[in-house]
Amino acid sequence: MLSERTAAELIEAIDLDSLGACPLCLFDLAWQLHVGRVPSRGLVNRTTDWVWLEIDESLRQAVVRLRIRAVPHAEDALYDLELNGSDGVLARAVVVRLASGLAAELSRRSV
Repeated sequence: MLSERTAAELIEAIDLDSLGACPLCLFDLAWQLHVGRVPSRGLVNRTTDWVWLEIDESLRQAVVRLRIRAVPHAEDALYDLELNGSDGVLARAVVVRLASGLAAELSRRSV
């Protein structure tokens, strides 16, 4: 089973910019992070559902490449994607990380 910690470690090996997530789909979650609020689980799940349609295939391909490179826990991540899709630990972690990046960009632009 893939843990949140392991998912966070795996994300470091993925080129998140190549996933093709729409910034507008991430905006509500990114704004909550930007203003310093802890987003609700519902917001994270809803955002993941929206973004999943855009990143599903590219994220799976990225995880397959990690598995080919024998990155630890890549097999667990692939299983999580296959079994749970947008409800999985990896999908939610990726979306939160993408939203965090957008929140950081919003902070840089507001200075």
